[in-house]
Amino acid sequence: SMPKNRYEIIVVDDASTDHSPEIIQSFAGFVRPVFNPENIGLGATCNRGLKMALGRFVIRVDADDYVHHDFLSVSELYMSQNYEFCDAVALDYLEVDENENVLGRKSQRDFPIACGIAFKMDTLVNIGLYDGTLRFSEETELMKRFLSQGCRMDYLPLPLYRYKKHSKSLTATNSR
Repeated sequence: SMPKNRYEIIVVDDASTDHSPEIIQSFAGFVRPVFNPENIGLGATCNRGLKMALGRFVIRVDADDYVHHDFLSVSELYMSQNYEFCDAVALDYLEVDENENVLGRKSQRDFPIACGIAFKMDTLVNIGLYDGTLRFSEETELMKRFLSQGCRMDYLPLPLYRYKKHSKSLTATNSR
């Protein structure tokens, strides 16, 4: 619901071995594609995208997830109205299966995930972005640093993020 001239989408491909580069290129003009020549891991890949971002706020969306039509508008409105009082806002999410059937609603406060959080870009820069040496679980380390440095996160109990839960996700394969 946000006008296209008010946001940008940066897609960073971490040297995929499937058809992701062709799919990303098919969205030329709608997204800013970035292609890593070799796999550098999630932390460094996130940082590469963040360093290209032009906005005051940034939101990470994983490749297999998606957002509600009003996700950006709500996140930007909240952050703009509370700019002096918080450094990020996390929205609740719905877990969905591979067929997009809703499996349940989750609170970001009780069941945090890396995505669905609008951060002030300058706050992320001030805390040093993601740890570029981490190939996964980068969000855990980032959030520990974020909170230990006195940054404030607010929570909105609106499930506007869609978290796809499946057996081939990076989270699932690295927790085994």
